[in-house]
Amino acid sequence: MISLTLSLVFILMSIYFLFLGLKVFLTKKPFLMSAKYNFFIIFIAFASQLVMPISNLFRTSRYTEDNFDWFMITMPVFLIVFYSAFLFFLWKTMQGYLVIGVTEDSFRNALQSVLTKLGLPFEERLSKMRLTSLDTDLQSSMNAWSGMASLKIKDAKHKEIEREIAENLQKQLIDEDSPINLRTSYFYLFTGGLMFIFFIGFSYWTWTNEFLWRDF
Repeated sequence: MISLTLSLVFILMSIYFLFLGLKVFLTKKPFLMSAKYNFFIIFIAFASQLVMPISNLFRTSRYTEDNFDWFMITMPVFLIVFYSAFLFFLWKTMQGYLVIGVTEDSFRNALQSVLTKLGLPFEERLSKMRLTSLDTDLQSSMNAWSGMASLKIKDAKHKEIEREIAENLQKQLIDEDSPINLRTSYFYLFTGGLMFIFFIGFSYWTWTNEFLWRDF
């Protein structure tokens, strides 16, 4: 059961990274997506680590009078609480949108153009745009080396405006034939390829050793 879970996790993560890498590499266009997708792939990776502790928690042999293992009982509970708190923290921090394959100048110019097009007056400040008509901030950051940018609106009540900005930003980056930075695309292709190779090797090893189904 554990080996089957690990195989599924690696193939899902491989598909995810290969898709993102190929999306930018083949289209030669920046790609915008919700940051929540990154959270979901991290959630899958962490959730797989809980399979063994949770299965141990429900083994009745741990609760017999002669074999009451406090460590094996409390450790799964600790891990569940720890991972839950950590994932909640990630959920709160992974808000907004990510842009992959963009350059610093093209991102700034496209964002300014979109805000002007939508009739949202702004004041450009360090790492954010002050949307004066909404009395809120559009937080943005850019890593010029990797070609990744992020943006999110500060107030949750303006999430619809955030979505509209993101949709128009994607169109703007595509329509104006913006220059791209492929470093993150290469990294995703490399990571996804390694995970796929590991999935093939691990699956072959478990099948040939008749290990994959022994827990069923």
